[in-house]
Amino acid sequence: MKRRPETEPTISQMFALFEPAAREAFSFLISDYGFEHTGTVINVPQCEVLLRNTTTGAVILYEINDSPEVLLQKLTHTPPTNITVVEEYSVHFLIKERCPDKVIQAVGDDWDLETIRQILNEYSAALKECGRDILTGDFSIFPQLKLRARKNQERKNRELYG
Repeated sequence: MKRRPETEPTISQMFALFEPAAREAFSFLISDYGFEHTGTVINVPQCEVLLRNTTTGAVILYEINDSPEVLLQKLTHTPPTNITVVEEYSVHFLIKERCPDKVIQAVGDDWDLETIRQILNEYSAALKECGRDILTGDFSIFPQLKLRARKNQERKNRELYG
């Protein structure tokens, strides 16, 4: 049986490191936009840090052996306490639409907390610069993000299925 090197973190250790790093990088959502940390969900191989205000959700997620990703959600409320995600798009599409010169680096083969922190900070900075309106409930950019998401999926389908 092959043993994991002692210096390589376990999955639970990686998630335990990711969660506070994500909360720190996106703490401006709480201080500046009234978001709350509504939970952290771990479904191996993925960890999601959930932040919400009354109109907008942010999901900061990390899947083992992949780069972190940030999703923005349009929320709706139905009495008495139900919150529904109406639409959800990657911040990656927001960056492509509004800040095309910004590039978020990808994680290489080795998981490294400093690299993950750097990527989270890059996403955070991009969201501050490119997404203030979304964070306050103005989703007028969502039709463009939907179009980008659709085109991206079509491209992936062509690559996979010809």
